[in-house]
Amino acid sequence: EAENARAESERRRQLLVDERDQHKRTERRLVATRGVVTRTKRRIAAGACPKCHARFPDLKEHMHAEHPEYVQHLANPMKPQ
Repeated sequence: EAENARAESERRRQLLVDERDQHKRTERRLVATRGVVTRTKRRIAAGACPKCHARFPDLKEHMHAEHPEYVQHLANPMKPQ
């Protein structure tokens, strides 16, 4: 009985450790994703194309003319490409 209780306690402890590790990995991925989003937003605000990285005075016109599939994807992000 005591052996079963110790084994169960160890199993639960290990599950907790695994969950904490998974949480830390998820938080690091979230921070990295936020960085990418922030960097992309700043580049777009400065007129840089998120696809070809060139700068354009009228980025919206460039996107519609040169990258219509990207614009369409942004309009329907859940639709598979």
